Amino acid sequence: MKSSHRRGGRMCGAIIATIASAAPALAGDIAPYTEEAVARGIVMQGITFPPQTGFYGFGCGFSDLDNDGDPDVVVLTNDALRVGIFENVGGTFIDRTLTCGIPSLDSPSSFAAGDYDGDGDRDLFVTRVLKPSKLYRNDGNFQFVDVSVAAGILQVNRISKAASWTDYNNDGWIDLYVCNYRFAPGGPGASDNHLYRNNGNGTFTQLSASVGLNSDSPTLECVWTDYDNDGDLDVYLSNDRGVTPGDPGNEFFRNDGGVFTEIGASNGTQIQLDSMGLACGDFNRDGHIDFYMTNTTFDVPDPEWDFPLLLGGKRGNFVEAQDVWGVDQPSPDWGWGCSFFDWNNDGWLDLYVVNMFEPNSLFQNTGAPPTTNVAAAANITGSSGAKGAKYCAAVADVDGDGDLDMLNNDQGTAVTLHINHEGEKRSYVRFRVVGVWPNTGAIGASARIVAGGASQMQEIYAGGNGYLVQNEEIIHFGLGDATVVDSATIRWPSNGPTRQLTSVPASHTWLIWPPASLGDTDGDADFDFTDRAAIASSFGAVTPGEERFDLDGDFEVDAADLAAFRLKYEAAGFRWADLDGDGVVGGADLGLLLGAWGSANPLYDLDGDGLVLGSDLGIVLGGWG
Repeated sequence: MKSSHRRGGRMCGAIIATIASAAPALAGDIAPYTEEAVARGIVMQGITFPPQTGFYGFGCGFSDLDNDGDPDVVVLTNDALRVGIFENVGGTFIDRTLTCGIPSLDSPSSFAAGDYDGDGDRDLFVTRVLKPSKLYRNDGNFQFVDVSVAAGILQVNRISKAASWTDYNNDGWIDLYVCNYRFAPGGPGASDNHLYRNNGNGTFTQLSASVGLNSDSPTLECVWTDYDNDGDLDVYLSNDRGVTPGDPGNEFFRNDGGVFTEIGASNGTQIQLDSMGLACGDFNRDGHIDFYMTNTTFDVPDPEWDFPLLLGGKRGNFVEAQDVWGVDQPSPDWGWGCSFFDWNNDGWLDLYVVNMFEPNSLFQNTGAPPTTNVAAAANITGSSGAKGAKYCAAVADVDGDGDLDMLNNDQGTAVTLHINHEGEKRSYVRFRVVGVWPNTGAIGASARIVAGGASQMQEIYAGGNGYLVQNEEIIHFGLGDATVVDSATIRWPSNGPTRQLTSVPASHTWLIWPPASLGDTDGDADFDFTDRAAIASSFGAVTPGEERFDLDGDFEVDAADLAAFRLKYEAAGFRWADLDGDGVVGGADLGLLLGAWGSANPLYDLDGDGLVLGSDLGIVLGGWG
C-alpha cells in the first residue's frame, strides 16, 4: 500500500487573472468515443491484478516507427511475455509482435521511442522491473535488434519506471534519462536515476552525478521541457512517497548549459505528495508551461490530499490552482496516468486522469474555471471493478481525421482503443516537425501559434506527459471555428533554427521543414534545376507534400519563393539564365525564352516582375556563353 501521510500546505494566488480569455461552453450533446481496438486490429490482454512483476502498471503509447506519417502502437504487458508492436496502416493495425525481432521479455515497465543513432527511424528503449532494461535499434520494416550491451545501457537491480529521450547538452544527439524507483531504505532495487549521454557513435555514458542529476528519490515519471524558454531542456521529476521523512518530494532541475541545479523549493514545484503521473502543457493558455500530478486519496477524506495543478508564470515560478480549476480530487482513489490534450479541438487543453479503481476523469477546459468532468458522457471512463487496475493512457490521431484518440492499457482486461468523434466537429492544425540531423524527430521542438485571436503553445516530448506512456510526436492544436492559423513560430531544439509561418490553412497535417531544407523539393540535399522547375510549376496555394516549395512560409508558392530559391541555386554554382539546366547559356535558352514571350511563366520570368519580356531577355544575353 502507498503511504498515507498528509502532504505540505499549498500556495494561493490570483489564479483567475492569468486567464487570457474564456471560450464559451460547448453547445449540443457530446459525441462519445467508441471503443474499436479489436475492430482495428489491436488484440492484447493485460495481466490480472495484482501484477506480480509489473509493479504499478505496464506502459503503452504511440510512435511512428516506420516513418510513414501515422502513429504505430507499442503495448507492454506480461501476457505471453511480449512487447506488442502494431503497425498503423490507414487507421487499422497489423500485429508485428511476433516478427519484429524483440524476443520474450518479462517484467516490462515503460518505453521511450527516439532516433538515437540519427539514421532516420525511431529506436525503442524498454524499461523493466529488477531486470536489465533494453535498447532496440530500429533497422527498418519493423525489425529491431538488441544493442543494449554494445551501447552501454546497463540498468541492473533497478525498478526502472519511466524513461525520456532528450538532448540535455544541445549537441544534437538525443540522450536518455531513466527513472529508477525504490520502496524504502533497505528495500529491493537501487535508487539512483540515470542520465545516459549519447556519444554520437552508438554508445552512451552514464553521468547523472557529474552533471547534478543524481536524484535517488523514488521517481516514477519525468518530463523534459524548456520552462524558462532559454534554449535548453529542464527536467521535472514526479517522485512517489514525498511525504516520507527524508524524501524531498518532487524535484525540478534547471539546465544551465548542460549542468543542472535543483530549484524546486524556490520556484514552487517542490510539492510533497505521493506523486505518480505527470502532465505538462500550457493549460491556461498564457504562454507558460504548467504541470499536473496525480496523488493518493484512497480511503483518505482529508481535503489536503489534492492532485496539484501548478500554473507557470512569467518569472518562472509556479502557483497551485487545483481548487480554482476543480481538478483537486478526481475520485476517492489512487491517481496514476494524466495528460493534457485538447480532446474536443476547441483550442483549450483538457485534462485526463486515470483513477486506479474508480472511473477515469476527463476535465473539459473551456478557458474559465472550473472545469467539468465529462468522462461519462464521452464514454472514456475506462474499465472498473476489482478484477483489474488502471494506470496508463496515451493519445494520438490514429485514423488521420484530425482529433486525438486514446489507447488504454488497463489490467484485467484487453487493451482498448477509443476513437474520438467530438473533435470532428471543430477545426485543427497539426505540425509534423522535421528534425535537424542527428535529432531527426525534433525532440524538444516547440510551436507557438495565433489563431482566431488566441495564442497557444506546445512542445514535442519523447516520454513524459502521462505515466509510463509516450504520446504521438506530432504537435496538435485544436482551433475551434478558426479556418486559418494567422501566425506560427516553430523553434527547433538544441539552439536550432526558428521559422515564422503565416496564413496556415487549418484542418491539415503539415510537414514543417527546417530552413536549410527549404527549396530542396526532391530531398536530394542539392539545389538544382529539378528543384527550380518544381517550384516554378507549383505556383499557387501550398498543399500537403509541397511544404518545401514555400520558402517564405506564407503557404503560397510565388515569385518571392523563387527569388529566395535563386540565392541557394546560385550559391550551389548554377546560373539563373540557364533555362534548360544544361550548364550553358546559349541558343537553346534564348529559344525557350522567346517561346514564353509575353507569358507569366515563372520559370522564364527571370526578374520576377510577372511577365516574360525584354528585361528577361537582357538577363539571358548578359549571361551568354
